[in-house]
Amino acid sequence: MTIKLKSAATEAFERQRIQNEAGALMEQWAPFMDAEGAPKVEDIAMRWVIAQVLENTKSFVKGNVAEAGQTTSIFGTNYVAAVLGMIRQVFPRLIGKEIVSIQPLDRPEGKVFYLDSLRDDNSNPASFGSWGSYQGYADFTTGELTPITKGMRLKITSATVDVGTPKKLLTEASLELLQDLQAYHQLNASDLLQSAAVDEIAREIDGVLVAMVYAAAAANHTVTFGMQSPTGYTNENWAKRLQRAILMADNVIYKKRGVNATFLVCGANAALELMDLNTFKLNALFDAGDTTGWGLQDIGSVGAQFKVLRSRYLPDNEIIVGRKGTSVLDAGAFWLPYVPLYVSERVFDPTTQGVRQSFMSRYATWTTSPDYFARVVLDPNTAGITG
Repeated sequence: MTIKLKSAATEAFERQRIQNEAGALMEQWAPFMDAEGAPKVEDIAMRWVIAQVLENTKSFVKGNVAEAGQTTSIFGTNYVAAVLGMIRQVFPRLIGKEIVSIQPLDRPEGKVFYLDSLRDDNSNPASFGSWGSYQGYADFTTGELTPITKGMRLKITSATVDVGTPKKLLTEASLELLQDLQAYHQLNASDLLQSAAVDEIAREIDGVLVAMVYAAAAANHTVTFGMQSPTGYTNENWAKRLQRAILMADNVIYKKRGVNATFLVCGANAALELMDLNTFKLNALFDAGDTTGWGLQDIGSVGAQFKVLRSRYLPDNEIIVGRKGTSVLDAGAFWLPYVPLYVSERVFDPTTQGVRQSFMSRYATWTTSPDYFARVVLDPNTAGITG
């Protein structure tokens, strides 16, 4: 079993922040998060995130849409509970959370936090290139009861972010469609459209997050894997060297951040090449019919290090090599949900005899450092590995 350890400073910062800001919220929403039949949420940071976004949504819908006890045409007296239940079901299934860290916002303008420790001369211990100059930094050689001249300090950086462009959708079903589906199949067309709209918003959020880390990877470093076999290699043997290109990209991340990548996001053709490696292990729960609708597929892993996700949002022959650590502070990109899902009532329009409903999601995104990402490009027209 692999044991992943956070730095002491990071662990203390995360623990204190969650306890101070969300302890009461997590306790309040515990019955909801632990509801029978809902996806399990065991990670403490994810429980904090879900508790905050549930509280945001509850405050909005109760204050502006459906006061407690108010009867609505779609959910009866359970409007608030129904909308919160949809968020509770959808949020843990958002696959984009596998590639970015999440910090919830409690207002349309908020702060995203990330942590650095610095020596008192402003040098960063994460800059491993200067290790030779600093390996004796804390040496104390002046004798007892003399002043300590070297120190450490924390740099907790925050950036103010605004909630960006909202996601909004409108669905409409004709009265005839409602009647016919009910008569032939006992199906509710409005319920089906509601599920389709929620899926589309989740799929688009996944796409936005992929685009964010792709831009960061391209800005940081690119390794090119020429798919033509060089002299001395058979096509089969050379194809296995793709793993070398991935490790080179991972090494770039390590040199800059002192940590290793944890995931690969692949275009369709690149994923096929990875799945052909001896070190690839198919996800035992992989079910293409169930996961493709969410914009990313968790298809397996390469070795013991990299989770492999397949995405139709990437160029077919490209791979993002990236890191999402075990802490909200150990990531280069963030998704900051505010009101992740608002669902309106269904309204019957007598002029068109259609039933309408609208959906909305509001959130922000933020890239703190492209150093957590790199890119591998599979080039069918060249040979060798460069970069």
